[in-house]
Amino acid sequence: MIQMWKINLLIFSIIFISISLLYAEKLSVDWANFKYSLEKNDTLRLSLVEVYFSAPYYEFDYQVENETIVGRYHKEIFIKNIMTEESISETANHRIILPSFQVAESKDLKVLDIYRFIAQPGRYLLKLTITVLPQAHKTLSYLDTIEITGYSDKLALSDITLASLIVQDTIPSKFTKGGVKIIPNPDGKFGKAYAILYAYLEGYNLIADTNFYELKYRILNRDQMVIKELPAEKINKSGKNFAHTFALNTQGLPPDEYLLEVTLKDLSTGNETKKLKEFFILEPTTAVVTKELPFDLQEAEAIFKVVAYENEIKHYEHLNKKGKIEYLRRYWRARDFSEIKNRVRYADENYKVGRILGRATDRGKIYIKYGKPDEVVIHTMVEHTKPHEHWYYYQQGLQFIFVDIRGDSNFRLIYTNSTSEVKPPNWEKYIDPLELEDLQ
Repeated sequence: MIQMWKINLLIFSIIFISISLLYAEKLSVDWANFKYSLEKNDTLRLSLVEVYFSAPYYEFDYQVENETIVGRYHKEIFIKNIMTEESISETANHRIILPSFQVAESKDLKVLDIYRFIAQPGRYLLKLTITVLPQAHKTLSYLDTIEITGYSDKLALSDITLASLIVQDTIPSKFTKGGVKIIPNPDGKFGKAYAILYAYLEGYNLIADTNFYELKYRILNRDQMVIKELPAEKINKSGKNFAHTFALNTQGLPPDEYLLEVTLKDLSTGNETKKLKEFFILEPTTAVVTKELPFDLQEAEAIFKVVAYENEIKHYEHLNKKGKIEYLRRYWRARDFSEIKNRVRYADENYKVGRILGRATDRGKIYIKYGKPDEVVIHTMVEHTKPHEHWYYYQQGLQFIFVDIRGDSNFRLIYTNSTSEVKPPNWEKYIDPLELEDLQ
């Protein structure tokens, strides 16, 4: 049990807590509603709402920076009161630090975030979008409505937060509440990998005396029939409100959908209240199943070395054979291998210059990286400039200009508005003055 604690937040402030890593399975969103009290202004019936969300580590792209595996994503969250039309929103970029690809693969790591906001009772639209960086070629989206209930002066329980782990934490961290670290489990899935179901909840409006309150726990099936009942806990009061954590062993429960029921009873009055929370027991597994590569290892490695960044290749070369296989599996799981292989083949056939393969030319590299441009404007006979090609990617908002500087049909990249590519110094001298005006 955790002693009573007060939430120290300013009204209408929004707290975003950066990412952590969690062992779990798929993109998930969950939320919980707690009483927010300003002591003298309890009549406002405000709630502190926590939104938890996670995504598999392999949904993100990574680069090796100073021997550290780093991923990035852009988060957009939008919340609107359906009745009043009042809304709040936040956008931010965040970093992911991966311990290693071997650990991530073997433990099926997930990226976990939590977002907090203060709200009045009502029905709210919740929209979350995560864009994978740096190429912004993939987005993970969630859209739903949530019901936020207010807390009166009657006996009440908060929503239940399911967690994969709850431990004492003397050093405040991103998931610390009242002296404990709570790692939420947004998909609510447990089983052999997570045999222990951890939970956090709060109780409000007890009679403030020296008597006890009682908590009872039951597990129900989807028809709300009792499957398991645990011994009740009798706890000495320390005030009107309390925060409480507990853990349940899920071993012995067949794979299925269940409800966790928690009942609070104030022994001074006999009043009771209860809360339900859905959770799932998965099929038992002895280990994370590793999928076989859907392609030839040698071919996968060759294509990887064409499209990967230099630091990624350097990191890859330092891995042992098993590490390289795990790295390639992770790398190509997040990308369309067949599509990129076809791009390499097209580049080799169409942008080859003498003995130089198309994949090694500037046009070939851009084609492989960004795909077929939406439009290509070719200039062969233009006064004051050399032959050049202007590539447009309208959906991505990108432009590339390639110039045949040496007259050898090897068109070099001279200009781009992409921050991922490098322009040569004094690039302006190679551009048609009329085009230069449009670019600037």
